[in-house]
Amino acid sequence: MSERTFKYNEASLANLTTLVENMSANVEDLISTARKKTDGQIGAWSRESSSRQAQIAFDQRLGNRTESLTQALDEAANALGDIKDLAHNTEVRNVAVMD
Repeated sequence: MSERTFKYNEASLANLTTLVENMSANVEDLISTARKKTDGQIGAWSRESSSRQAQIAFDQRLGNRTESLTQALDEAANALGDIKDLAHNTEVRNVAVMD
């Protein structure tokens, strides 16, 4: 059996953190833009019609799920930052032990 190891690379982890942060912002921007375009195209529909009511309900669900997704991505970015800090502290302690 091979031994599992974890190789820490500060630059790689920083890049991954940035990618996740950007992903959160990009998802939010993409969905927000799509929702605005949709609203602009169907804004004249009667709010009382069944099709408009269905669209409003869907838009609300989409907004809620987008918020959940971006919150999860933000939490993941924060966790990666915590891992980076822990790994850095471990390296500092390891160097201190070697001295």
